Amino acid sequence: MPHEFSDIEYIKKNSDDKFSTTNNNVFVIYRNGYKLEISYYKTPIKLHYVSFEKIDDKVEDFFLDNNIDTVNKNLKAIFNKTLQVSKNKNYYLGNFEFIFNDSLLESIFYTPN
Repeated sequence: MPHEFSDIEYIKKNSDDKFSTTNNNVFVIYRNGYKLEISYYKTPIKLHYVSFEKIDDKVEDFFLDNNIDTVNKNLKAIFNKTLQVSKNKNYYLGNFEFIFNDSLLESIFYTPN
């Protein structure tokens, strides 16, 4: 993960939107047809999750909007790894969850240990 994600002041300064829940502060950044959502616990302040998704269907994407076979092929080429399937049929690679909708990759969700 980029080191900037652990710098809440950097994220606050560069976010386009923000909202709060009871336990979290969430910052949203919109760029080039994508949405990056970064959530921090309020106390103690630490990274809760990062979510990345494409929000503009007109944007051509090398990674999102691909089926599981294409995603695995790209992961194998880049990282020499493929997605693991959990008991509940979710797809993971380390701390990353790959979320598919209508059999196409819709978003990538990161949760630190």
